[in-house]
Amino acid sequence: MDYIVELLTTMMGFYTSNFANGLYILIIALGALIFVLKKYPMSSFSVFFDLVFEKAFDFFEDILGKEEKKWIVMYIVVMFFVIALTNIL
Repeated sequence: MDYIVELLTTMMGFYTSNFANGLYILIIALGALIFVLKKYPMSSFSVFFDLVFEKAFDFFEDILGKEEKKWIVMYIVVMFFVIALTNIL
């Protein structure tokens, strides 16, 4: 793992810190998630993630109200998953 972080650091020239390393891992994890969802749309993982995403969307839509703009609810749901994924890592 240190080799990958070192390779990324030398390639990009960014300062390494715990925050930067976590950011790299988060970007890789989100990229892998997007790849799986696009490549295998009917896999059990994709169907499960879609179910969880829709339930979270409905939950936050109930809290904010149906009259709230859709992009605001979508932004909050995406931030929820980013924070949840960051805490899991």
